[in-house]
Order: sequence, then structure tokens, then C-alpha cells
Amino acid sequence: CCGAGRIRLVMIPLRLAREVTYQLDKAGEHERLAEVLASVPVFLGLYQSEDRSDLLEVWHRLSQKGIDFEVLFRRSLDTIRLSNSRLLPQALRYGAEFSETKGQWELSIEWYSELVALGEDRKDLSARASAHRGIASIEHQQGRVESAMLHLEESLACAQALGDKLSEAIAFGEIGHIHTNQGRYGQAIEYYQRQIEINARLHDRAAFANALGTLGLVLSYQGRYAEALRLMEEDLAICES
Repeated sequence: CCGAGRIRLVMIPLRLAREVTYQLDKAGEHERLAEVLASVPVFLGLYQSEDRSDLLEVWHRLSQKGIDFEVLFRRSLDTIRLSNSRLLPQALRYGAEFSETKGQWELSIEWYSELVALGEDRKDLSARASAHRGIASIEHQQGRVESAMLHLEESLACAQALGDKLSEAIAFGEIGHIHTNQGRYGQAIEYYQRQIEINARLHDRAAFANALGTLGLVLSYQGRYAEALRLMEEDLAICES
């Protein structure tokens, strides 16, 4: 509904998003289907569900017909910008993620950067943390290691200011990953150990086990095979329990 001339946008029920997608696809209404799938409320509903892979597959087929996700999604983004919708941070984040899966690096960074600015304007540390982490991922893939590290440090600082231990652990792990790839094993070990400490406090068994295995691998690079084997065995024991 509208109030004072403004549009209020909310995510539509997942069941309805699925049904509309199915009916339009079945009818061969590809342009109408693309417009629906690129609308922010529908896109968010499907992207954040177990239907994500189906959404990617449908968009792959639509792109082969010359239908451009970016053009349609930008149009929907403009609408929610004007309405100052609460969906804007999620739309920018998941739109950027989606573009990254399609190899559209510059577009992805554009939307992540807008999310950083929006987070600063709204004092939303969570939005800033996820946006900096997203940019870091792309920068690292593109070989811009120092830029990736700077963005991860920003993400880490936001997570710590927010008290978000899960995001803090993720940032420690990703910084450790960059150090590992650069052959800076000593620094990598420090960050992985911090990640492990947080995962242990959070009682996140899967993340804890994964971090143990990763640390064990880095220790093996240093020739510390006994320590590496112990950690890998502990990782395996947790996975099997």
C-alpha cells in the first residue's frame, strides 16, 4: 500500500514467487518472466531460498534469449531507492553476489560500493561488513591482493565494532587465506588461530572443524607435519561424530 505518495515494497511470499515463475515460464512469456524475476521483492525471495540454483539456471536461459538482468534489475533498484525501502541493502548485496556468479565483476563492485556508502549513511555496520567482504573476494580473484586485504580489514573492523563474532571469524579466516596464498604462513597461522578461538566460543562445530583442517594444511606447508596431522585428525573426528 502507499502512504503520503510513497511506495512501500516488501518481499512477496516464496510460494507466490515460485508459482508466478512456473506459470510464466510454462507459458513461454520470457520477457514478462524476466521482469518478474528482476523485481527486487521476487528476486530476494527466490535468491535467499533453496531455489537459488533454479534462479541462476532460469536467468542463464533468459540471457541466451538476449534478455539482460542488469537492465531490468537496475529499473527495480531505482524504484526502491526512491521509496527508501528497507529492502535496498539486501537488494544491493544479493544483486552484487548474483552479478559476481555471472562474472560481472565491475557491476558487482559497483553495487557493493553503493552498499558501503548506504551503510555509512544509515550507520549500518552489518551492511558495510558484508559489502567490504564482497569487494575483497572479487579483488582477490582479480589478483589485487593489497586492495582485497584493505577491504577485509574494513570488514573485520565493522564486525568487531558490531560485536558480530561470526562475521569476525569469517574475516579472520579470509585474511588468513590471503596470507596463505602469498606464502606468509606465519601470519596466516595467527589469523586461523583467532578464527578457531571464536568458532570454539560460538560452538560452531562445522566451522571449527573446517578451520582446524585449514590450519593443519598451513602447518604442513611449514614442515610441521606432526602438528598438522593432529589437527587434521581432530577435524576428521568432529566431522564423523
